[in-house]
Amino acid sequence: MMVVGPPLSAGPLPTLFYFALSAEDSLYTAPYNQPVTYLALDQVRVVSMTLPGHGPGLKDTDAFSRWAYDIGRGHNPLHAFLEEAQQQIQGGIAAGWIDPSRLAVAGLSRGAFVATHLAAREKQIGAILGYAPLTHLEETSEFLPFQHHPIVKSIQLRPLYPSLIGRPLLYLIGNYDTRVGTEKCFQTIQELTEASIEAGIRTPPVELIIGPSIGHKGHGTPPERFKAGIDWLRRQWSLK
Repeated sequence: MMVVGPPLSAGPLPTLFYFALSAEDSLYTAPYNQPVTYLALDQVRVVSMTLPGHGPGLKDTDAFSRWAYDIGRGHNPLHAFLEEAQQQIQGGIAAGWIDPSRLAVAGLSRGAFVATHLAAREKQIGAILGYAPLTHLEETSEFLPFQHHPIVKSIQLRPLYPSLIGRPLLYLIGNYDTRVGTEKCFQTIQELTEASIEAGIRTPPVELIIGPSIGHKGHGTPPERFKAGIDWLRRQWSLK
């Protein structure tokens, strides 16, 4: 785990757990660290952990293939990561450096998928932010051979909806993202909204921003979209 922002000795502060690649790249390497940059002037801490399939000597673009390989061997690639992340959150709250009333998760692409899973597990997380979010793992090219694998089914987002209802969630994506699927992202937002309404929430706090696609397979996130997400998060935290 890596942390940027005021020292932990400064006491409880708004805290964002943000996942993109390795912990170091998520916090320090442009353009992936733009959420960190936009929060730099606030009294906020940003925490990151190295996503499964990432790290020294590993090619980031092969991470999905590593996840698929693990699944093929009967191993859930997210389990240990999510367990550790939840422990870090609970430990930070107990140690007095995380403000549990202003705790959020965010992620980029597969990082958004992982962040959404973490929010479903940890009820103290009050807001979920996803950039170019992976929402349907089973329909990405690497996982097509494992579409019906029990592990793949167990880590789909749909079963998480009951645990996400009522919490503010914002996804931002390009209008022609063929890597994770713009339409799949919309489908997830629609289904979560419907589940929320069925649970009695008349105005579900579930949002989707779609903008022009950029980058390879339309999967990039421009600076203004990163900023829009952080501006939304700052509103959730009532930061001036």
